[in-house]
Amino acid sequence: MSSMWHKTIVAQGIALLALIVLGVLPVNAQDASGMVQGQVINQSQGGGNTSQLNVTLNAYLATNHPGNTTTWLYLGNATATTDDQGSFEFTGLGTGTEYTYQLELVYQEAQYYFDPFSFDAETSVKTTTLVVYDSTSSDQSIRISRAHMLVNVALESFDVTEYYLIVNSGNKTYVGSREFSPGMRETLRFSLPPQAVNLDYGGSLDPYFIANWGNGFSDTAILAPGSKEILFSYNLDYTSDSYTIPLTLHYPVDSFDLLVQGDHQIGVSCDQLTASELPNMGGAQITYYTGNNLERNTTLNISLSELLADSKGPPWVVIIPSVLAFGLLVSFAVWRVNRSRQPASLESDVIIDDEERLLHEIAQLDDKFEKGDISEDDYQRLRRDKKDRLVDLRQRRET
Repeated sequence: MSSMWHKTIVAQGIALLALIVLGVLPVNAQDASGMVQGQVINQSQGGGNTSQLNVTLNAYLATNHPGNTTTWLYLGNATATTDDQGSFEFTGLGTGTEYTYQLELVYQEAQYYFDPFSFDAETSVKTTTLVVYDSTSSDQSIRISRAHMLVNVALESFDVTEYYLIVNSGNKTYVGSREFSPGMRETLRFSLPPQAVNLDYGGSLDPYFIANWGNGFSDTAILAPGSKEILFSYNLDYTSDSYTIPLTLHYPVDSFDLLVQGDHQIGVSCDQLTASELPNMGGAQITYYTGNNLERNTTLNISLSELLADSKGPPWVVIIPSVLAFGLLVSFAVWRVNRSRQPASLESDVIIDDEERLLHEIAQLDDKFEKGDISEDDYQRLRRDKKDRLVDLRQRRET
């Protein structure tokens, strides 16, 4: 979960607000009847104890401005300690729609941020389950399920967009092994060409967790079991008729797609990739290469040629593809998953991975109950929660 609600808004007006009631509510709060009740659950097989954990509740206040803009002011936080069952409680909270809360905790050196929430109009009690896992510093369960790279050839410049669906197929949270600074460890590494400029992050990347190094950057957010979408883009300048883009893939890759687009046919070659055919993509000149089962730390040397051939169209033909690069990438991904008879969206791929993880967790929960490692009340509650989430995911995928 992004730390946006906790880390990047702290500077906005903290000193202007007086705090009461657990350090969370402002003085003029009219309703302090809100309560949060929760339990921390370790979902790793044979997972560790979740008692005596410090759970932090962060509070934010929405301030509306002219033009329908909203500023979120950080009000403060309160801390509760879990009991022998991993349960915790916060009371005296504002229930108005202007209040937003976020829970966080540290478990086995992993910092977990959970989805922000507000109180419903019908109730002043919020019940939640915070899922954690045992931690590991081994990345052997980390792989790239699907990767797409789009190179848009414009006048004297490449616009490059890279997309990765990262999967942690284990049952432990990966916390990294290489430490950049106290409390910040590398969990995902991405290399960039030496001349890359104008790096822009998307997907699940949060700039707060980014650590830059040499010709690349690293994500330092924890990687829990399941999947995570990574998206980023950058520019490369060129002045000659040929150019080689080195791309190092630091994790095993199940499927890699390269698309090169220009206002004329571009020469493309790469020893580890194979030329493939695309359907009509709106008349765009696109060269398509694919690769499967690439090993960890594979470097793709993508050679581009015939870059300076005369354009046969007006200047705007070169500009428009750059603006629509991501739209083209999404269109391609939809076609790609359709061709392999998978749900036709990038989000659906993530949902499928989450469904598989939930089914695995339900099976583990059944085993624990049969062995007597969990009470019937906890078993029924957790199983019902997982089944509800599974039904919700399937409905979203079908939609």
